[in-house]
Amino acid sequence: MEPEFSLLFIPQARADESSPVEQKNPREITEKCFMDITVDGVDAGRIVLGLYGNAVPKTVKNFAVLCEGSQGLGYKGTEFYRVVSGLTVQGGDVTGSHGKSGKSIYGSSFPAENYKVKHDVEGTLSMARTKDGDVDSRFFITTREDSGYLDGKFVALGRVIAGMEVVKRIEGVKATPPTNKPQKSILISNCGIL
Repeated sequence: MEPEFSLLFIPQARADESSPVEQKNPREITEKCFMDITVDGVDAGRIVLGLYGNAVPKTVKNFAVLCEGSQGLGYKGTEFYRVVSGLTVQGGDVTGSHGKSGKSIYGSSFPAENYKVKHDVEGTLSMARTKDGDVDSRFFITTREDSGYLDGKFVALGRVIAGMEVVKRIEGVKATPPTNKPQKSILISNCGIL
């Protein structure tokens, strides 16, 4: 009597199925925006921001659309409302409430997307938080490298790629404690996508 057996067919994996999933660089710049700044009505220069669309696509879209102003609200004409020398400069309140609130393109705010990108580079662009930890339009730019205390708390979405001297000029404007409101008017006179 011959033994019974059956063949088990195991299909070979195609090359694209067996290769590991390609990881995209979270700090790859996928989009660029600019902000032209005035201090007390005098041109202070341009800041160019590189955005990390691979890391936080929803947050980057929110920021880019606000730079463009294409949905009826945007950063053009808004102020840098807080200057903390040696730490950050803050702006992006599109509601005109001097930093007390903001508004996203998705509604009033949206949940923080993730905290993949660290605050370890001078000029890191990050979103400020609402009381509930959500994100709206308000943002800040770090003015020092060692800002790790912000990691896991704020969504970093890009970095300054040109015009850090303009950020330093903003940082140099004297501010009044305890709110750190600058004593000069610092406006985003124009902004958009490059």
